[in-house]
Amino acid sequence: MTGELTFSSRWWAWWSNPLIAIHEEHRVSLPLTKEQLDNIDYFNLLQLRSTLNMPELPDDRLILRPELRSIAIATNNVLEEHLQRFALFSLDASILHARPQDWESSFGVNSPEVIREIIVLKNDLPEALIQWQESAARHMANTLKKQLFLHDRIRLGFAVYLRSYFPKIYQRWQLTQAKEIIDWSNDLEPIPQELWDVIDHWSEAAFCALHSEVYSHHEVMELHFDPDDTSDNSFEEIDFLHKEDHA
Repeated sequence: MTGELTFSSRWWAWWSNPLIAIHEEHRVSLPLTKEQLDNIDYFNLLQLRSTLNMPELPDDRLILRPELRSIAIATNNVLEEHLQRFALFSLDASILHARPQDWESSFGVNSPEVIREIIVLKNDLPEALIQWQESAARHMANTLKKQLFLHDRIRLGFAVYLRSYFPKIYQRWQLTQAKEIIDWSNDLEPIPQELWDVIDHWSEAAFCALHSEVYSHHEVMELHFDPDDTSDNSFEEIDFLHKEDHA
């Protein structure tokens, strides 16, 4: 099985089955017993998808950013590593003057490299995004009544991105997140549709890096057979990231 086929199969499995990677807060509220959930059959799965009003197909826009499929497979740590820029959506200009101890107490960040990267991203934010970003950050600062660490701000910002441009994928992905994160994201104004080209260019490198790391784990075992060779046939691992025909 090729790397692309394995990758695509895992994506469609995640898309089709809302129980895959579901957050416990959502799992306990499902209209099925624990026994049914642990041994779900095809009929109950169809019923569950209908109850959750899950769309049959993902957003058409996915064809423009196919790397987004990697969110179905990536671990939380990998997502947070590559999607740090989305934390900016809830961070106001005060971070530019915050002391290292403020970063640790307010955002749970004690890495100088991470702090430096966030500040660089803040300073390099496209001008077209600044008005929306500043409005969203002010709203969060005025309404947030609790401490919110960086990893949660990444998920919050990414949720707003999905809700703005990939609402069908957002409907599936939100089941993997704590309800509090989803509630906060729903409280923010969506990113204007006319900014799609701007934000797609701004986030492209992050999604490509995420996809590259996730996809690199999907290798193929290829059999090499030589009828003139009397030794045992062997398998060779091939990384499909480096094959010329990789889509």
